Amino acid sequence: MIRREGFELFRRINDQGDYVGMLRMGFNTRLQLFDINGPYSNYCYHSRAAAIEAFARWNPDDPEHPDPTGWVKHIETNRCRPGGDPAKESIGWPLPEVMR
Repeated sequence: MIRREGFELFRRINDQGDYVGMLRMGFNTRLQLFDINGPYSNYCYHSRAAAIEAFARWNPDDPEHPDPTGWVKHIETNRCRPGGDPAKESIGWPLPEVMR
């Protein structure tokens, strides 16, 4: 059984039993994808507002946009998007300018 505890927003995203939920996690807000076996994908956002917008707009069945918009970190792949910009995507956190 899928449990909703801890999620501010929660919805089923397909007929295969996958869900997306939005939850606060200390310093960020996440969209978490999960199924009966537990979470399998986490998108981090710097602001709750950005996460709410992504939650409302995202269609995971859209093959041209498999990821939600505006996230800054995808935990499972270690992808980072400074400012949520897909054009700036890198693997791992980019070094600050003073450390380059």
